[in-house]
Amino acid sequence: MARVHPVPGGLWLVGPEGAAVPLRALRGFGYLRELLRRPGQPVAALDLAGAGHGVAVESGLGEVLDTQALKAYRQRLRDLEQELSQAEDWSDIGRLDSLHAERDALLDELARATGLGGRARTTGCSQERARVAVKKAISAATGRIATVSEPLARHLETGIHTGLNCSYEPGPEDNQDWVLD
Repeated sequence: MARVHPVPGGLWLVGPEGAAVPLRALRGFGYLRELLRRPGQPVAALDLAGAGHGVAVESGLGEVLDTQALKAYRQRLRDLEQELSQAEDWSDIGRLDSLHAERDALLDELARATGLGGRARTTGCSQERARVAVKKAISAATGRIATVSEPLARHLETGIHTGLNCSYEPGPEDNQDWVLD
């Protein structure tokens, strides 16, 4: 049995039964508790961030990179792979460094502009802002839990999935009981 619940004084009691420790409140503890209450059920990050209150859904500013730009970046990456191969064959160290730097910059930009499955990521929309905020808050909370119980933190890191929809997916043989209130 493990505890993740608020106690008087703005603290949360977190950890395994018998070894739970009061910790300063973090927003992520509330998100974790909501997900633990509904194992296997997706919960929109926007709903978690709104804490059950109505949240205005705002459309975004559009995709970070348009389709044409994504295609051009991907084509340049293919070209770079060929150029890297050629530079390695010719032992052209200076050119290799330059090509590696360009490839790394392109990969960073593509990672920033695309989400799961390479789909274009939008910017400025309320769902995307909620996704980022919830992920950061849950990461901070599991990091804090790790200071109390490393096994419990690992269990949560493995079972909690974040994204536009978040969920707690316990393993098939997982029989963890939770004290949430």
